[in-house]
Amino acid sequence: MEKLLHVVMILGFVYAAWSAFGWIMGCWRYTKATTCAEQLMLTNHGVICLRRAVLSLIISLTIYFVS
Repeated sequence: MEKLLHVVMILGFVYAAWSAFGWIMGCWRYTKATTCAEQLMLTNHGVICLRRAVLSLIISLTIYFVS
């Protein structure tokens, strides 16, 4: 059971890193956006990626400290 928790925790950290990377790439693409609608879409995408990264990190750290 403990090994499974460690695997879930590691996958959570990987998912948080991937989501943070998506947020960074969204910020970079935002600077290249030409229309207001494109900027709005990238802003919403960035917020979603950032939320995923933070929640994933919180869940992984909770698993780490509980196990």
